[in-house]
Amino acid sequence: MSVEPDPRVTRLKAKPILAIDGLPAELAELVPGMLYAIMVDTQAIRVALVAQCLSASAHAASPSVLVTGHDPQAFVKKAQSFTPHLEKQLAKGTARILRFEADISRRLLRFGSAKLVQDLKAQEIRPNSLVIIDQASKVLGLSDPATAAVTAQIFQSWAERSKLAIVFLVQSDRDNPREYASLKTVSEHWAGLAVVKAGSTRTAMTFKHWFGSHGITSGGRFLMGISTTGQLGVALGVEQSINEASSTTISASQDGHGLIATSHSLAGLGE
Repeated sequence: MSVEPDPRVTRLKAKPILAIDGLPAELAELVPGMLYAIMVDTQAIRVALVAQCLSASAHAASPSVLVTGHDPQAFVKKAQSFTPHLEKQLAKGTARILRFEADISRRLLRFGSAKLVQDLKAQEIRPNSLVIIDQASKVLGLSDPATAAVTAQIFQSWAERSKLAIVFLVQSDRDNPREYASLKTVSEHWAGLAVVKAGSTRTAMTFKHWFGSHGITSGGRFLMGISTTGQLGVALGVEQSINEASSTTISASQDGHGLIATSHSLAGLGE
C-alpha cells in the first residue's frame, strides 16, 4: 500500500519554519533575510519550540541552527520528551547546535557583536536556514537600547547577505519591563515580534506584528499548550484578531578570542 507524501511537508520544505502545530502557514513560514523576536516566559514552551524547529528541519532544504550559551547535552535531554528523534537528527547533521561562551555579555562588551557574527559566519550556515538565537537579551544587549540597535543592525546585515531567517528568543522577565520596552523599540522594523505569556489557566501567543512568506499579516492571538503526545501547538478555533484581544564540533577562533566556545559532537549523547 503506497503512502502519499504529506503535502504540507512538500510545500514547507524549502522555507524556514516556525514549527508550532496548527499555526497558520502565513505565520509559520518565515522569510530568509529577516529578523524575528519571540519573548517567552515559560521554560517548557521555550524548549518545546526550539526542539520542534530543529526537528522540523529534517524535512527542510537547510538544517535549523540553535545558538545558545546553555549546555547542548542538557538541552537535548530536556527536548527528548518533545522530539525523541532530535538526537539522531543532530548526529546526521539535519539540525545543529552552536554554543557561545557562557560569559557572552562580558565578551561582547570587550570584542563587540560584530565579532560574534563573524564567528557565526565561520560556521558556514546554509542559506534559507532558520537560526534561533537563545538568551537573546544578552546577545542583543537589551539593557542598553543604543547597544541593542547597533547589534540588531549587524545581525540584519548578516541575515540579508546569507539569506537566513533569524529568530531571537528572549526569556521575558516580569520584573524587568525595560528590556521589553527595548525589544519593542529595536524590533519595530523587524519582520516580526511575538509574545508568549503563561497565565494561571492558559498560555497565549500574541503576534504583535508579523511578516511571513505570504506577506504582512494583521497578527493574531492563539491559545497554546503541550499536547499529551508532547507536541507544542495552538488550539484550533481560538484565533482572535490582535485588535480584539549538531551534531557539529565548533572550534574557537585561532586568535583565542572567539565568542563561539568549543563544543563536543552530540552524536554520542545517551550512550
